[in-house]
Amino acid sequence: ISVKQKLKKKKLDLVFNYEEAMKNASKSQ
Repeated sequence: ISVKQKLKKKKLDLVFNYEEAMKNASKSQ
């Protein structure tokens, strides 16, 4: 895997984790 692809995946994982956190936060309120 190239560095560019690794960074892209890392970014997508961060976005996914952020969206999951937002969903969980709105559920718990």
